[in-house]
Amino acid sequence: MKELPYFKMDPGEFLGDDIAVASNTAIGIFTRFLMKAWMSDGYLKNDDLLQRKLNVCSTDDEQALKFLLDHKIIKQKDDRLYVKFQILQIEEYMAGLLQKSQAGKASAKKRAAKILHNISLKNSTVVERSLNSRCNETSTDVGLVFQRKSTKEKEIEKEKEIDKEIYKESIKKSVSLLFHRKENTKWTDKENQQLTVISKRPGVESEFKEIRTLYESGYKYRRHDIITFLNNWSGELDRARNYKGEESNKPAQAHILPPKDRTEEYNESGKDMKLL
Repeated sequence: MKELPYFKMDPGEFLGDDIAVASNTAIGIFTRFLMKAWMSDGYLKNDDLLQRKLNVCSTDDEQALKFLLDHKIIKQKDDRLYVKFQILQIEEYMAGLLQKSQAGKASAKKRAAKILHNISLKNSTVVERSLNSRCNETSTDVGLVFQRKSTKEKEIEKEKEIDKEIYKESIKKSVSLLFHRKENTKWTDKENQQLTVISKRPGVESEFKEIRTLYESGYKYRRHDIITFLNNWSGELDRARNYKGEESNKPAQAHILPPKDRTEEYNESGKDMKLL
C-alpha cells in the first residue's frame, strides 16, 4: 500500500490462529503473501502467476499453499485472495483519511466564512466613509486601498534584492583590491553604509574604472583609506576625468637647438666679414 508502507501484526492473534499449527514452509509462504498483498492494496489475484509471486517451486511448497487456502488462513473473494486483518487495517486507515478530509473541509469553510465576513465589514466601512465625505465638502476623501502582492511578485522582489547584494559585493571586492585590503578583513559599519549609498549610483562600475585608472597611473594625491575614498567618491571621479585633460592641455615645450659651432662667411658692401 503506497499510502502506508507498513502493517501491524499482533503476535498473540497470529499464533492463536490456524497458522500456529502450520509447517514452517507454510508460515514462510504466508509471510511472503502478506508482503505481496500489502503492496497490492491487500489483495492478490488467484491466477497462474500466483505461485511465481509466492516463489512456490516444489511439491512441499504447493502442499503448504493448499493448506493455507483450505483452512482459509488466506481467504478468497471472487478471484482475489486476501488476509482479513490486513483488509481491516486498510479500511481503518482509509476511514481515518476520510474523517481528516471532512474535518479539513469543515475548517476551510469556517475560515472562508470568516474572511468573507471581515471583507463585508471592511466594504461597509468604505461605503460609509464615502457617503460621509460626499455630504461634507470640506472633508477630505477617504479611501482604503488594499494591495496584495502575489507570490510571483514577491519572488521577483527577492531576486532583485539578491542581485543588488551581489552587485554591492562586487564593488566591495574591487575597492578592497585597490587599497590592498585582504578579502577576509571585516569592513566597518560606516564603510558598509557608505558602500550601500555608492552602489546605488547609476554606472558606478564605469566610474570606479576611471578612478582606478587614475590611481594606477602614479597619481600622487590618492586617498589612503577606504572610508575617506568612499566619502569623496564624486570628487575623486572629477579628478580622474580632469586628470586626462590636464595632461593633454599642457603647453608643448619649445625645442631649442644648440648653436652650431661653425663660422659663417658672407660678403657685404664688398667687404669680407666673419661671425663666430
